[in-house]
Amino acid sequence: MALIRRIGFTRFSRWGDNLGRLTVSAATHTDALDGTDELNITCAEDLVKGDRVVWIDLQGVCHEHIVDTIDRVHDDDGAPETQATCINSINETWDDWLDDKRPSGSVSVALTSILADTRWEVGTCDQGGTASRTLYHISVREGIAELLETWGGELETTIVHNGAGIVARRVNIRALRGNQSSAKRFTWTKDLVSVKRSMASDNPKTRVYGYGKGVKTEGGGYGRRLTFGDINGGKDYVEDAEATEIWGHPDGEGGILPAVASYVNEQCEDAAQLLQETKDYLKQVKEPKVTYTASVIDLYAFGRSWEGVGVGDDVAIIDKGFSEEGVRLHGRVSQIERDLLTGDATVTFGTLTDTMADMWQSVSNALKGNSQQNALYDAAAGTSVSWLQQLQAALNAQFNAVGTYRVETFELGTIYSNVPIDALNGLPLRNTSGMWAVNLNGMGLRLASGLTSDGQWDWKTFLTGGMVTADLINAGTMRADRVRAGLLTDEKGKNFWDLTTGEFSLSATATVGGDTVQSIADTAASGAQQNAVKAAEEADAKRLEEAKKYAAEQASSAGTDAKDQAKKYVDALDEALGQKSIFDRLTNNGETQGVYLKDGKVYINATYMDTGVLDADLLKAGIITDKAGKNFWDLTTGEFSLSADASVGDGDVGSSVVAVDVQYGNSTSSSTVPTTWTTYANWKQGQYLWTRLKLTLADGNTEYTTAHRMADNDGIGVSQVCEQYYLSTSSTAQTGGNWYYYQPTWVSGRYYWTRSEITWSDGTKTYTTPVLARALTSGNQSTDDLDEDLDQREVFNRLTNNGQTQGIYLSGGLLYINASYIETGIISDRIGRNTWNLSTGKLTTNYMTANNIRANGTFECGSASNLLRLINGEIRGLENGTQIGCIDFSAHSYNIDNPSIKYRGIQMTAEGTVRISSPQISTAASSNESTTATICHTGNHRLHYVSEIHDNGNGTVGWTNSWRSINFINGLCTTCSFD
Repeated sequence: MALIRRIGFTRFSRWGDNLGRLTVSAATHTDALDGTDELNITCAEDLVKGDRVVWIDLQGVCHEHIVDTIDRVHDDDGAPETQATCINSINETWDDWLDDKRPSGSVSVALTSILADTRWEVGTCDQGGTASRTLYHISVREGIAELLETWGGELETTIVHNGAGIVARRVNIRALRGNQSSAKRFTWTKDLVSVKRSMASDNPKTRVYGYGKGVKTEGGGYGRRLTFGDINGGKDYVEDAEATEIWGHPDGEGGILPAVASYVNEQCEDAAQLLQETKDYLKQVKEPKVTYTASVIDLYAFGRSWEGVGVGDDVAIIDKGFSEEGVRLHGRVSQIERDLLTGDATVTFGTLTDTMADMWQSVSNALKGNSQQNALYDAAAGTSVSWLQQLQAALNAQFNAVGTYRVETFELGTIYSNVPIDALNGLPLRNTSGMWAVNLNGMGLRLASGLTSDGQWDWKTFLTGGMVTADLINAGTMRADRVRAGLLTDEKGKNFWDLTTGEFSLSATATVGGDTVQSIADTAASGAQQNAVKAAEEADAKRLEEAKKYAAEQASSAGTDAKDQAKKYVDALDEALGQKSIFDRLTNNGETQGVYLKDGKVYINATYMDTGVLDADLLKAGIITDKAGKNFWDLTTGEFSLSADASVGDGDVGSSVVAVDVQYGNSTSSSTVPTTWTTYANWKQGQYLWTRLKLTLADGNTEYTTAHRMADNDGIGVSQVCEQYYLSTSSTAQTGGNWYYYQPTWVSGRYYWTRSEITWSDGTKTYTTPVLARALTSGNQSTDDLDEDLDQREVFNRLTNNGQTQGIYLSGGLLYINASYIETGIISDRIGRNTWNLSTGKLTTNYMTANNIRANGTFECGSASNLLRLINGEIRGLENGTQIGCIDFSAHSYNIDNPSIKYRGIQMTAEGTVRISSPQISTAASSNESTTATICHTGNHRLHYVSEIHDNGNGTVGWTNSWRSINFINGLCTTCSFD
């Protein structure tokens, strides 16, 4: 279990209302290339189908999932909790409709058309090529699937948030998801056992023959296929000689024969194209198909950090399981399953293909668990369910690898086959294995996979206008108004329903109303047994008292033993806590690099740290364990385990008692010990009831105490003894709780009490005197005390050998780190408002004070309705995505009288108007900042001018004087009117 920044989960209604943080006790996320994007959580809140769960992973990526399936259950303490499966929010587009769309062009153009009437936007689309497709009467989600089928690419979603809610949802169509230039490296050697390595059943091929389209003959069939020998040195094949050295086979004369396959493109009519396609195919099949599955912790132990690995990342693999030098492979990360609370992750990567035999096995296994997945199939986040997708891919590979022969007559219709067939009767010219045929005529379609005993095609699959008849049908989801069948049964025949006779049978492990059939039968049998015990004869009081006394002695003895064992456990634990065990706990076994302080706790991670003895009064951690994992203490769950060869005090843990069971047996003799023992007492008339204790030791061995007789044929017998527990607020009385048959969850400051409930053969019940369980109480309280006493200074002293380790020290309650290099992922404040992702370089902050900043790219501030953007040397203002103004510093002009004189300056543009609001504006005819500027005038001015000139008719002219009032604001004329 790793110490990581805790991920928060926020619940939103389907309408976007924030319903608060969820109290999550378990959370796992599965992301895969086959389209799986599933979140499984357990929380205290009662979720509603359709709720949205939003969370941000440790790489800062936002996720949104829709609550799909819900189970409301009670935990061990009786508190209700919700177990929910949530799916990627893209699945809401199953409810959006495409009536008639015919997108064509690039993938982004097609996606824009499909998403036009949804709230989803087009994101990154780097899948190339152009195509067209008709989308008629289907959902938007189905339309996206058909787009992927036509244009290619891989589906990815992006969720954008602003801290309060989701502001954008985008669909990305990527040529390849993940980092195709990843630095991830992995070397497989034969001695590795903690990483699962799965190899496909098909063998690598080192020589491939290429065949194109055949030439049509007069008989309706096809002749020799196109080859490329004329442009390939006379060879109709391509070969990798180095691969043949590894994957070929002996020729019997000391040489090596290649492993041969063929590549067929029925539509190819160009030899050069066929040659290139065959070379590409050889690259795919010359390597073995190997898949590796491992935890991130395991992978780190092999020398690389895999924390930042993502689905789709390209992985370089050197597999030394085939040769000493190693075979170099390339694969992609196909699936990652992460525990979001502990940080544990399992990665699957490699060359993920297989042959038909393995595909059928995969189909069989998937069908066995099909009933538990039906609810998810209709809302799959990817293309189709994985087993069916694999089957389809394998079938397509086989279809593409064979040629086709055709015969057409009026009587036969059209027969297609993968082997040469007779032009008159459509039968194969020679009998070989793996023959297939398809017959299309006026009745319908029928298929055969072999011949009958008389040499005719053995038609077994039929498709007509009225029905489909087949021996086997593989499908993802089957819907029907009515199912008619003979026998419905599982593969092993444990449960069945005969629809002919009506007989219905369930196995003992089947559940009815939440209970298994076996438990229902046991309950009925137990009731019958209790009624029989009640009818037993009465026994004398003396034997009753002896039995009570014996039970009380056994309970007291067991309590004393438990106390001694608990003390030994605590002493051993106190001695075992060392610097290394704490360090492994805090750093995920050294996987997380760096040193940091968070929430008052110091976290130190290093590849190597040399120290002596770790001395502390209190230690707080998740799991304290040795390197081999033999001994551990989970301080989160309280689970404590010592190996059998560990020592506690003067003895070995292996000899310590870890479990005690009371056993009972009947004997026909008062002196002969019974040979058959059970954990329940069932006295019989005329027999003697005996008891003993079964002691289970830590090393797995079992010991027994001396057997004692409890009742004879003259007395009453004990039918059952049950231990009860009480969690009290007092050490002197039972108060503040109830008696339970199980041990209640520990609460600090309280006290455990125990007693035995004895059920006698006459049906009566008696109880032993309650005893304070000091061992249970002190053991749990000691753990709490140890957890509370370890403060920041004590943790630091243990981790740094009292400060002797150089480069890290603590002063005045502050942690100081001196290092040339610290590797980390995201630097964040406690509540995540300000973050710096050192992997991507993204810096997010609400407030910043800086003396000097140099930046490339784009700087933005403000909101969508009032956004300031600095880009390419310009200051731009935008409103809801539309630019409304711009100031740039690239304006150039020249003197019209002397063009050699050029001026550089500022240019200001606006969509509508430019507004200047200032008490004063000053100006100077200089670019020198030190030049004195003149304040521009504000006010009204009257201008006297000649407004009209006229001829007086006597050889003279006259004129009229007028006045104009001109208003200036900061030197700019605003109004001008005539008198």
